[in-house]
Amino acid sequence: MAGNQAPIISGYINRRVDSEHRATVMAIAAFTFTSLLVVIEVGFGYMASTWGLVESIMAMALMTIPLAVFLLLQWSKEVDREREMGAGVDAI
Repeated sequence: MAGNQAPIISGYINRRVDSEHRATVMAIAAFTFTSLLVVIEVGFGYMASTWGLVESIMAMALMTIPLAVFLLLQWSKEVDREREMGAGVDAI
């Protein structure tokens, strides 16, 4: 997952941020992703040691589903909005 996220976010940032601020925005995005990953991995480790591996994987999957649905809906709205504005959306 982490390997797929970098090109998608980089492409999005490259299209939307001017060159003067691009490096800063990309650094902040990488820092934010890494910080979130640390928290998630530590939480997953704690759940795995407390509940067991199978139960913790199931809990993480169930926690991820609402977030995934929300993000997909937001992305779909953004794509529709860009099409209406005539900006043209590149395939991601």
